[in-house]
Amino acid sequence: MIEMLEVVGQKFNSLIVRCQTIRQRIIAIVREYLHQVERESEMKYLLLEKDAEHRDALDLISRYKIAEFLESQFAENVV
Repeated sequence: MIEMLEVVGQKFNSLIVRCQTIRQRIIAIVREYLHQVERESEMKYLLLEKDAEHRDALDLISRYKIAEFLESQFAENVV
C-alpha cells in the first residue's frame, strides 16, 4: 500500500498531498495496533514473519522509511 502511494504521488504531482495524507493515516493505524501488542514474542512474529515475496516487516520499514512502526517497547527489543 505504501509503495503504491509513493508511485502514484511521483507519477501524478497533483495527488502527492493526498498520498502523503493517506500514508500518515496508515502509519497512525499501524502504530496504534503495534502499541497494543502485549508480548515480545507476538511482536517478533509481526516484525520477522516473511510475506509471499520473502520480505519481513523490517525490510519494508527500512525500504519505505517508516521507522514510526518501531516506536514500541517490544519492537525495540526485537530490533
